[in-house]
Amino acid sequence: MATVQLPADHLDLGEHNHHAVGYRRDALSSTETLAQSIANIAPTLTPAVNLQLVFGSSGNGTWFTYLLATLGLLLIGVCIKQFASKTATPGALYSYVTKSLGPTAGFITGWALILAYLTTGIAVASYTAPYAQTLLKNLNIAMPAMVMFVLVVGLVWFVAYRDVRLSAKMMLILEGVSISLIFVLGLLMVAHTGLHLGPQLSLKGMTLTGLQGGMVLGIFSFVGFESATALGAEARDPKRSIPRAVFMSTAIAGTFFMIMSFMMVSAFSAYKTHLDDPNLVALTAMADIAHAPVLGVLVSIGAIVSLFACSLACVTATSRILSAMSRDGLIHAHLGKSHDTNATPHIAATVCAAIMIVVLFGLSMKHVAVLDIYNMNGMIATYGFLLAYILIAVGAVVSASRDKSLSPMLIFSAVAGVLFMGLAVKGSVYPWPVAPDNYLPQVFAGYMAVGIVWMLIERMKSRGSSTAIA
Repeated sequence: MATVQLPADHLDLGEHNHHAVGYRRDALSSTETLAQSIANIAPTLTPAVNLQLVFGSSGNGTWFTYLLATLGLLLIGVCIKQFASKTATPGALYSYVTKSLGPTAGFITGWALILAYLTTGIAVASYTAPYAQTLLKNLNIAMPAMVMFVLVVGLVWFVAYRDVRLSAKMMLILEGVSISLIFVLGLLMVAHTGLHLGPQLSLKGMTLTGLQGGMVLGIFSFVGFESATALGAEARDPKRSIPRAVFMSTAIAGTFFMIMSFMMVSAFSAYKTHLDDPNLVALTAMADIAHAPVLGVLVSIGAIVSLFACSLACVTATSRILSAMSRDGLIHAHLGKSHDTNATPHIAATVCAAIMIVVLFGLSMKHVAVLDIYNMNGMIATYGFLLAYILIAVGAVVSASRDKSLSPMLIFSAVAGVLFMGLAVKGSVYPWPVAPDNYLPQVFAGYMAVGIVWMLIERMKSRGSSTAIA
């Protein structure tokens, strides 16, 4: 492993060039930069699966949970803007926190984000199986889940390895078409059932405990909204396009989630299968309610490509964080290399894809159900993102204070944002979840502990080497 040699002011000099070696500069337009955050949020996944999970906790308050999650993440977006409008680096939140709070906090952020993006990629790649199998069943074709995993992750690796411009354009087109089809399906559905808003607007039956539990999954629906910050080396006019992408992706997704909450909770209230039934394939059921089987096939295809696009966005973001941390000497130097022709962090992308396949195969061979794979990895990912968001809020205040640019708006955003994230953290551990979710906080804590111990050992080695040389 590489030796840690990162002074506290490391990123103050030549930050952009240091982290961006070998990348294709100014390759992405503002629209393509927005595509990275939109694809990593993957709005299609909320009506496809996330909304079911949130409804299981929040019930008629599902829309309200998404409203609070949207507001909370917009506040975190204000904190991200404090950095993104002044500096552009492919290290994303890792580089921002390092710059403001020092290398230890920066390492913790980067280490948490690596796990968060990878487990998000694993979660969404896993859920291609039920939608693909439902479609293929109509054609009398059987495809094992593991074959689907190989196809999806293999294609993700190829695109991430090949060209960031191809990645961005593909993600934007696929997600836009998918969202449009689902919205049309929602309109047809409520045209048949009517839109019953009374119980939802009055939050009938929702409890504070249910709201807190729903917030965890509600925030997971948005995670990755900040991933455009990983394109600091490749975005055109990054100090404007990246903050805009962070805010626009959150606002667009949040609006879509609340609208779909009203539609789906209303329509499924009288359906033969409850919205929180673990065996429900939501988009297929929506097509049944709407009496639109052809559109159901189209939105299921859209769900599959959206799942693919989200996996691709996760690998894109993770590989750039790995590359930045490698260039700072925190992890193996080879992960920082970029492809001579494609100008992509190809080694880091390959490692990400390999980890995803190994985990998916391991869980499948243990006969873990796909929804459980999705839920467990999604919860672990949320812990990583929540930690990173809290640190970026603290770092924004420290950075602004240091620059003498601290404003009441930034203070309010940081404090309120941390409170929103804290509400989600509390909801994930109190009351303590039942198996297997009760192991997930411990898995995340163990992963973070291993990273911190490794960092401290490498620093001791570095100091020993410096003393010997002296």
